[in-house]
Amino acid sequence: MRKLVCATAVAWLLVAAAQADPAGPTNGSVTRPLTLQEAVDRALQDDPGTKAAAERVAAATARARQAAAPPNPRAGLELENFGGDGRFSGAETAEATYALTQEI
Repeated sequence: MRKLVCATAVAWLLVAAAQADPAGPTNGSVTRPLTLQEAVDRALQDDPGTKAAAERVAAATARARQAAAPPNPRAGLELENFGGDGRFSGAETAEATYALTQEI
């Protein structure tokens, strides 16, 4: 309700400013005064609160889409028996375990 009152007040100011310009257009073109509906539309279009609300809706939509997506798969690697002493020195006797998991 408060936004509507503010938008209406801005619209009235725009209409009054458009009608109060005694010099008229400076480039020689003919202009017409704004209608109340045009002024309200222009005020709502330029209202940062309206733009912020639209961004909040877009963010909520994106969060819902992300929440519905399955979790990402995970890849893993384990390396054992490397860098020890004696016959287990170096990486020649190393054992590698590769894993790929997907939560369902």
